[in-house]
Amino acid sequence: MSLATRLSDLAYAIGTDMKQFRVWITGSSSGDLTGLSTTTKSDIISAINEVNAKPTSGAPADATTVSKGIIEIADLAEVAAGIDASRAVTAAGVRQERDALKTEILGVGVPAALDTLDELAQALGDDANFAATVTTTLATKVNVADLGNPDADLVAVYNAAKA
Repeated sequence: MSLATRLSDLAYAIGTDMKQFRVWITGSSSGDLTGLSTTTKSDIISAINEVNAKPTSGAPADATTVSKGIIEIADLAEVAAGIDASRAVTAAGVRQERDALKTEILGVGVPAALDTLDELAQALGDDANFAATVTTTLATKVNVADLGNPDADLVAVYNAAKA
């Protein structure tokens, strides 16, 4: 069996699993939410929120992305830790998280001359096809013997990984 056939079989196995996940989540292999017993069928999150809605006794409802209400503000430690997905973030929290993300992506101690996309592009020679240039160069360096066994049963490896 060729490597191409084995890769095709692997893709088919993954696709079959993804269809099953859609059935488990939405009740339909097409991802259609009409089979849900909720009135909110625009997306799975809204349907779950409807099912888990707390009855209110005159108190203002919690805010959502589409309605006004009560909202809690995350403190800077929660923003930095990323532990709360339901609280709002202040401008200071957004700045702190943006700076932390920049450090995470670029690393600590990146010189100011390389801390923007424009500066990185200049450092790469403003080559719009940099990835293609590198790929072409690497293609001449790959040792086919290092690719492993082309007769390996990739579906068996995938299924073993799921077990």
